[in-house]
Amino acid sequence: MSIDPNLAETYYNLGLVYQEKGNLDDAIAAYREAFRLKEDFAEAHFQLGNVYFAKEDYDAAITEYEVALDLREDFPEAATNLTRALNNLAIASAQEDPAKAIAALRKLLETDPNNANAHYNLGNLLLQQKDWESAIKKYEEAIKLQPSFPDAQHNLAVAHYNWGLQYYNQQELEKAIAQWQAAVQADPDEPGYHISLGNAYLKLPDLPAAQRAFTSALAIDSGSAQAHLGLGNVHFEERNWEEAIAEYKAALTSQPDFPEATANLAMAYNSKGFDLLDQKRFEEAIEACRESIRLDPNNASAYNNIGVAYAEQGDFDSAIAAYQQALKLDPDHAYARGNLAIAHFSRGVARVNAGDKAGAIADFEQVLQISDDQELRSKAEKNLEQLR
Repeated sequence: MSIDPNLAETYYNLGLVYQEKGNLDDAIAAYREAFRLKEDFAEAHFQLGNVYFAKEDYDAAITEYEVALDLREDFPEAATNLTRALNNLAIASAQEDPAKAIAALRKLLETDPNNANAHYNLGNLLLQQKDWESAIKKYEEAIKLQPSFPDAQHNLAVAHYNWGLQYYNQQELEKAIAQWQAAVQADPDEPGYHISLGNAYLKLPDLPAAQRAFTSALAIDSGSAQAHLGLGNVHFEERNWEEAIAEYKAALTSQPDFPEATANLAMAYNSKGFDLLDQKRFEEAIEACRESIRLDPNNASAYNNIGVAYAEQGDFDSAIAAYQQALKLDPDHAYARGNLAIAHFSRGVARVNAGDKAGAIADFEQVLQISDDQELRSKAEKNLEQLR
């Protein structure tokens, strides 16, 4: 039985009327009847796709647009709307079903490979999936197609940064540096990328390169606490205590609640004190170590260094008090324990010379309780024999 083709047109026109009035379900029924009567009715599939698009049923819309294009290759309206539907499907699916969104954008790019926004959106989805390499390729393609694309440029840097962070956490420093260099190239005005690059160089170690990176960060943001901390760490590794102290103080000026900068400043003062001990500048050494203790009251090493400074000046009472405080904070501090024994021995000898027999005996007995050094113990025992 033959079917009147005009009847298909009638249903098609009826669908248009329903669609215009917003009766979308009736429009769907009319268009379906139209292409049931006329199987190659591309326009009916196209309009049905538009109805599904309006209902935000993008899967169904895509199906209808593809059928329309299969039936009529030269159908630019259907091609355009297919692109829109694929893009909207990707947006709608991005959170709940990113794999579906990625597939939609890949399909879109098959039909419209020069769509910079689609490359960018696909890059964003791949970034969410932590597929850094693929995301980078998509951002680069978007920028190639649309050189003035700030969002793509920004996210390209983010992808390089995240990939570098992955390598850094895996201790693959050279690869991390390469990615962070690329991040800096993509977004040179982001101080955080320079700081991360500096930290990687510091860990490598490449101190001149680290210093350049932290200095670049400070050129962008002179108040960056992290950049001042990093530059302080470079100077610390160089044993340039004054410069390290200055940078740690600058970090704390920018960010007063910065435990890492406070801890490093305390270590820098203690290290400065240790070097001053070697230079026989004992009062300055004590001053530096006291500043270290002010910043870190639990710094056993600083108390030990203060003890050494007092002992070198013959103030064994103060030296012993400092060593005892060091051991109170850290009972396993071997240097403080050894130095405490030597201080007791030295004070014992001084007490013998001063005629304080009881005091000397008490000190030599302390040596025997504290020290594992056989030579020192033998000397203490010999003195005790003579005093008894």
